[in-house]
Amino acid sequence: VREHNILDVEVLSLPQFRKQLRTKEYFSDYKTVRFNTANSADKPVKAYTLDIAKLREILDISALVE
Repeated sequence: VREHNILDVEVLSLPQFRKQLRTKEYFSDYKTVRFNTANSADKPVKAYTLDIAKLREILDISALVE
């Protein structure tokens, strides 16, 4: 947001963002997952997971999940 000079958007701290995320209907869980990437080992990490089907109902996320 700051990098793109968008002034009319509320900027949250990371703890505020996490708290707000947990209240959304598309929030699934905070759990251990494995990410398949070319530059890192397939090691388990903690991550916030979202329900993609519910998120698709609200937003066009085709560019993110394809």
